[in-house]
Amino acid sequence: SASARPAPAFLLHALAFASGFVAFGLEIVFLRLLRITLSSTTYTFTLVIATFVAGIGVGGLLAARRPERAPVAADLARLQLALVALLLVDFGLAPWTQQLGAAFGGGFLATQLEAAVLCAVLLLPVTLVMGAAFPLLGRLFMARGGRGARVGALYAANTLGAVAGAVATTVLAIPALGTSRTYLALVALAAASMVVYVGLASPGLDDRVRAGSRAALAAVALLAPAWPPVYLGVSAGYLRGDARAEIAREVEYFAEGASSTVLVHRLPIGSVMRIDGKPVASSAPGDLANQLLLGHLPALLAGAPRSGLVVGMGTGMTLGALAQHGLERLDVVELERRVPDGARLFAEHNGSVLDRPELRVVFDDGFNFLHAESHRYDVVTSDPIHPFVRGGATLYSADYFARASARLSERGVFAHWLPLANMGEGDFAMIVRSFTDVFPYARLYWNGSEDGVLVGRNVPWNEPEIAPGEFARVARSLERMYVESLEAFAALRAADRAQLVAWAGDGPRSTLDRPLLEFSAPRAMHEWTLDRNLRTLARWRAEAREP
Repeated sequence: SASARPAPAFLLHALAFASGFVAFGLEIVFLRLLRITLSSTTYTFTLVIATFVAGIGVGGLLAARRPERAPVAADLARLQLALVALLLVDFGLAPWTQQLGAAFGGGFLATQLEAAVLCAVLLLPVTLVMGAAFPLLGRLFMARGGRGARVGALYAANTLGAVAGAVATTVLAIPALGTSRTYLALVALAAASMVVYVGLASPGLDDRVRAGSRAALAAVALLAPAWPPVYLGVSAGYLRGDARAEIAREVEYFAEGASSTVLVHRLPIGSVMRIDGKPVASSAPGDLANQLLLGHLPALLAGAPRSGLVVGMGTGMTLGALAQHGLERLDVVELERRVPDGARLFAEHNGSVLDRPELRVVFDDGFNFLHAESHRYDVVTSDPIHPFVRGGATLYSADYFARASARLSERGVFAHWLPLANMGEGDFAMIVRSFTDVFPYARLYWNGSEDGVLVGRNVPWNEPEIAPGEFARVARSLERMYVESLEAFAALRAADRAQLVAWAGDGPRSTLDRPLLEFSAPRAMHEWTLDRNLRTLARWRAEAREP
């Protein structure tokens, strides 16, 4: 065979760019997949990032120990072939990763062990190969006489590829192609770059490497069918086995956006919306009642509100409840652009609120929106994701509550969803402390479900608290919450500020610079905390009614 000739500089720069593009694109895809498999906590995110960094670093160290006279071009081609082969194996294994949790059982430590095993099996071999490939690419470049600034240009190409891969995968590829086809597109790019490299730069490589490179590209084409939506839309921490198969038959909506995966499916109790695998809202009676409460409660306490803001669209039921109060301005802030289409499937329960002319939908982070918005609202109601989800704890921090308070009109009312399930007592108290620190007038309402509602304002409550005319306006909707009178509505109050402050006591607050809840909340994710938290609320309610 012909002897290998030096690879063209433009080809090496292109390979460096493609290497960075594929590496960071795959990092985004694996984060997306594993946060659904394992639930999206800061621990999952940290472990995936740490595995990528460690694997690439160790791979580079191993490559540096190669003998100087070893055939660099051939070894680089073989590494690329090994990378594509490993990625194809991972693609086949991915749908089965969600069954792994059954072997580890529940609990925080078991989940972390499961995450470590998945990262070791799926990510570590891939990152070791990627880490070993780039130093070989550098050696090929130096063999052409490249030194100093020229080698720096190779690193720059790799860095630009990494940035482009992360942005393109998140913003363009996943929303357009979906996670599984984006994964295959990245594998195809790795295989194609290998084929081009073998064809243009390494004519001396044996026929086995050539055949392998072409076979890898063909394998990508054959694996083009996507993973079923149920594997990308239902977290393994919630459902397994037969229940998962049942959901697969009842999927009503599935979409992958830049920030989240949205799935709506039907169960006997009603339709359920899931964000990144976690159920966030449903039309089941208890869940429906709580979503309506989040809309009606602050509006009735504010008294004839003219403007309102909802942070977190979900099914749109809270938004629809608030819209019934005759607002002139109604804004909703939602992070994921795919959620509104899913919310339209709940039109029967949200009153087709997305078609109302006064509604303005803003796609942004709720925390940032409150910081940038100058309008003061009569009602701000916040329905964020559970604080154990990575980034969710920000919307339970004292800083967030302070920003919400600053966006209230003089007699405005702020309402905030408070989950009682999978919520440790220490975290419950931390949220209450952060809330009561900000709002001089605060209460907790509870309708007997798995959720509470914290309500706060900056001035004393109205007298009377709720005008009969305002109550009558939304009486039919309130009946769906099993509230048929002003007395029944008043009975939903479980605790006032004095009770909340006395129970929470002194202790830490979760803030932006000390995001304690971000790390503590996931520890209760698999614990059954509901009974204890409900007993606390029931005790408060009984104390409030004692003469």
